[in-house]
Amino acid sequence: MLKKHSSNPQKIFAFSCILYGFISIIITILLNKNLLTFVSSDNQLEPDTIHLIQNVRSVFACLTVFLFSSSYWMYKQNTLSDKIVLSLIPVLHIVWILVALESLLWCIALPSKKQILESSPRYLPSPVSQHQLDFQNFNILSTPSNTTQSFREVFKKFNYGFQTNGDENISPTKPSVWFFGGSHVYDPNNPTGKDWVLSIDPLLKSNLKVRLVNAGVPGWRTFDIIGSLAGKVHYFNPTVIVICQTYNDLKYLGWANINNPPMHILPALGHPSHQYENSFSNQFPSQIYLRYKALKKTLIKSKVKTSSDMDVISSQINNGSILPSALKQYHFNLQTIVHEITSMGAIPILCTEPRLITTKAIHYMKSKKMDNSSTGLSLDTLITAYSKADSIIQHVASTNKVLFVDLSKQCSGDSTQFSDIIHYAKGGGACASNILANVLDSILNLKNKL
Repeated sequence: MLKKHSSNPQKIFAFSCILYGFISIIITILLNKNLLTFVSSDNQLEPDTIHLIQNVRSVFACLTVFLFSSSYWMYKQNTLSDKIVLSLIPVLHIVWILVALESLLWCIALPSKKQILESSPRYLPSPVSQHQLDFQNFNILSTPSNTTQSFREVFKKFNYGFQTNGDENISPTKPSVWFFGGSHVYDPNNPTGKDWVLSIDPLLKSNLKVRLVNAGVPGWRTFDIIGSLAGKVHYFNPTVIVICQTYNDLKYLGWANINNPPMHILPALGHPSHQYENSFSNQFPSQIYLRYKALKKTLIKSKVKTSSDMDVISSQINNGSILPSALKQYHFNLQTIVHEITSMGAIPILCTEPRLITTKAIHYMKSKKMDNSSTGLSLDTLITAYSKADSIIQHVASTNKVLFVDLSKQCSGDSTQFSDIIHYAKGGGACASNILANVLDSILNLKNKL
C-alpha cells in the first residue's frame, strides 16, 4: 500500500509556517542595536530601548523555532482531516500577525496608564482650584519623535511636581531655593530648564551652591501654596522660598465673601489622579490596545462637560467690582504663607507679579485685542486689582519684616517679553531673573559666612 502524501491544506499550512519563519529570521537580524543606532536620528539608543529590543529579538527567535517545528510536524501529519487543517490556516495568519505586531510595537513602547501614574506626582482634588495643563503641549502619547525620551522629559518636568536645575532627587540636607506661584512662575512657553526661574542658576555668583526649584503649577492660587508648604515642602528643609502669585487670586476678588467662600465655590480637579482599575489590561498592557485607546481618544471627542474657573467666575462676578472681603482673603493667605515659611526655618521673599498690563500698555493690549482676562474683570479693573494686590504684598512683607521685591514695578509692560497678560513669551523673563539673582546672591553670601 502506497504511503499517503501530505494534502494540499497541509502543504499550505507548512509553507505558511516556513514563510513566517523566514520573515521572523529577517526581523531578528534587522533588530540589531548597532544597525538601529546607525539609523536613529541622534545615532544612539536609550538603555531602556536596547533592553526592549533584546526582548523582542528573543520573542522572534523563539517564534522562528516554533514555526519551523510546526511546519515539519504538519508536513508529516497524516491523522488530521483537511477540514481541521483548513480551519488552522487563518488562525496561524492571525496569531502570527498579532504576535509580530505586538512584539514590534514594544520596541517603541507607549507607557501604560499604570506606568505613567507610578512615575508621576500624586494630585488630589483641590477644594479651591482646578489644575489643568494644556492637553496639546503635555500629551506624551501624541509625541511624534522619540517616545522614551519624551516620557523622560515629561517625568523630569513633573518629578515631585517640581522643575529643578538638576537630575538627582532634591536633598533636604542641601541648600535649596523654592519659587511658588501659578503659570507665571511655571512659565509654560519656555522648555524644561529654560524657564525664567531656572535661568537664575547661571546668574548666581555666590560660592554657596544651591538647588533651584520651580514649584509653580498652572492654576494655583495662594490657597494651594498654603497646602503644599504644610503638607510637602517642609520635608525638604528649604533655605529660601520665593512667592510670586497674584493673577489667579484676582479671580475671586469680584465675589469672595462670607456667603461665597472660595472653599465652597471654586471647582475641584474632579478625581484623584492615581485611581485606576486593577484590570488585566492595566497589569499586562498590550501595545496594540494602548495605541487603539490613543487613536480612539484622538478621533472621538469627549462629550463630558467639565466645570472651569470661568464657569464659576461668570456666575459669581459682582459687576466687575473688587470686594474688600476678597482682598482680606488674599491678605490672610499671604500672612499664612509667611508664617508657614518662617516656621520651617526658611527665608521668605514676597514678590509682586510682573505682567504685560499697565496703564501705559493697556492701549496696546486693546489694539491687539488682548482683552480676554480669565479673571472676569475688565482690563481697567484688572489694573486696579493688581495695584491693590501689590499694596497687600508690600504691607504683609513690611509688617512681618520679610524681604519684598517689587518685580512688577521694574519688569511689567514690555510687549516683547509677554505672550499675553501674564505669561512670558519664549525667552522672556530676563528682567525678573536678573533682579532675583542679585537678591539671592546677597542672602546666600550672608548664609555662607555664618
